[in-house]
Amino acid sequence: MEVANPSGRILVLAPGSSGGGAEALAPLWSSALTQAGYQVETVFTHEASSAVGLSIGTKGGSHLGRVRALRSLLIREKPDVIVSLLTYTNILMLLVALTIDRSRRPRTVISEHNLLTPLSRRRSALFRAQVLLAKRLYRTADILIAVSSAVAGEAGALFGLPPNKVVIVPNVVQPDSGGEAQRSSEPVLDEDPRISLIFSGRFVPQKSPDLFVEVATHLSRRGLLSQVELFGTGPLLAEVTDSLAELRIDYRSHGWVDAWWDVEVGHSAVLALTSEFEGFGNVLIEAGRRGIPVVACRQAMGVSDAIAHGITGFLVNGRTPEEFAEGVIAASRLSINRESRFFEQFTVDAVRRSFESILRSMEVDSSRRAGSSSHQFFANPS
Repeated sequence: MEVANPSGRILVLAPGSSGGGAEALAPLWSSALTQAGYQVETVFTHEASSAVGLSIGTKGGSHLGRVRALRSLLIREKPDVIVSLLTYTNILMLLVALTIDRSRRPRTVISEHNLLTPLSRRRSALFRAQVLLAKRLYRTADILIAVSSAVAGEAGALFGLPPNKVVIVPNVVQPDSGGEAQRSSEPVLDEDPRISLIFSGRFVPQKSPDLFVEVATHLSRRGLLSQVELFGTGPLLAEVTDSLAELRIDYRSHGWVDAWWDVEVGHSAVLALTSEFEGFGNVLIEAGRRGIPVVACRQAMGVSDAIAHGITGFLVNGRTPEEFAEGVIAASRLSINRESRFFEQFTVDAVRRSFESILRSMEVDSSRRAGSSSHQFFANPS
């Protein structure tokens, strides 16, 4: 196996170490790059201090302060590459990179983890301004990492990026608690075939928890629902629990649980992701790795990369309660092989291989660019 040159220095830039799925990737990406042999430092822009990385700002800090702090860090540390997560830090990194002399400028790898076009319709004017700024700056990046085919397609169209500058690197989603599978990989004859329906995520409009309640209602009226399992928090949680109580549907609200997949939910459990749109859908892999089949709608776009249709779950074509319910019923009959090779692409080792490929491709580009210095640390030793 080829080993990366350990002289390469890489900064991984993120808002913080917690707060969402993308933030959780920062230490995982750092781990993958370290395993590949690079010297890696994780840098956070919105944390006063961190046990897992270097902080250059606080949540309430100014944008200008972060620009100055990051520029000082880059000039002092002289990294060969910066890898950034999320739109804000992408913009921050690219702005700072443009202020550094080209001969000393690090290579820039940005990443997107959601679908910005539909997200802009739900976010503030400030977020929409960020997207407009990204349209001007993203073309200056060396590589854009997209978390799914849908995100990659949008990035190419929205930012005018050529295909060779967009690389798909699936999320690291690897439940590692060592718990037993919720369901056997062999069919089980259960005395109670009714379904435990799972919601895992934020209770916000994007996730369409109201549709989830309608799906539960449809299953309940057909006598196919055992109970509902709710994992997560958010402004719409109370509305959901009130509706379930009014409909006399049994439910358990667990709040936010990091390893939700280790909570016992019964044999006939199915996770329904009713989101209007998703960049990917980590919960779909988290469920599958514990033997829990899943259902999502193709219209949510990014979820198609996270479901092996007919193997780990089902993709329904429409966002009606009836179609979702039929998908849930079909999924409840699946027996998932937790060791399926489908899940191998969502591991730290898979990400390591992806980054090694990305860095090798950047070395080829730099060696062919007239008048630019070649970053020899990308080259593998003979």
